[in-house]
Amino acid sequence: MKTELREWALDPAGWRLSGSDAVYDLREAGEVETWERVLHKEKRAKDDEGFERRCVATFSFKRMEYRASMCERQAERAAAKAAKGAKAAERRSPNDPARLLCVEHVTAEGELADRAVASLDESKVAEEARCDGLSCIATSLEDDPADVIAVNKRRWRIEECFRTMKAELKARPACLSRADGIRGHFLTCFVALLVYRLMDERLGHKFTCGELLSTLRGMDVLELSGEGWVPAYARDDV
Repeated sequence: MKTELREWALDPAGWRLSGSDAVYDLREAGEVETWERVLHKEKRAKDDEGFERRCVATFSFKRMEYRASMCERQAERAAAKAAKGAKAAERRSPNDPARLLCVEHVTAEGELADRAVASLDESKVAEEARCDGLSCIATSLEDDPADVIAVNKRRWRIEECFRTMKAELKARPACLSRADGIRGHFLTCFVALLVYRLMDERLGHKFTCGELLSTLRGMDVLELSGEGWVPAYARDDV
């Protein structure tokens, strides 16, 4: 985030709860009163291209405690890495505990050193701790902040839907060139996704997408003369 927005989000003053006109300061807010609730504040800011966007910051004491416990465990893992030497301080991912380490390559006199020493960087730990419990989103929605927060919490469902369409319903690749064909293909995929979601809801989320689709694809029927259509598949739990 830009420095201005970052400092605004980290400011403990100016927080609100949906449905209330009260303004809270995180240094004074009672954790018991707001423990299960999410506080918020919002601000309008322009992005690098000059477009105005609505920024919504949220804070939760419950999330803060969870993040603090995670950071404490990561600091312990980082310290264990430091004990193994500077080689162990190399980061392999953005969330690697090694991000909390610093490596010294010079002696106290400023001379070049042949040996590097890794140690836990307390300033990095403290900087991450400032963000415990905080989350920020930029949105074009003009709904109540509580509704925006609720939508954001369901983003994983949207990502899951796209994965299902690509992996299970074979939405991609779409080897089509005409616009009507492309629209028809994805319309079919979206309708299939809708039917799958309705079935999953009716079945109480007991089966995976693969199990449901495998059963549906194997539900063949046979037409017998004079008797109509009869099932030609083995019954299973689905």
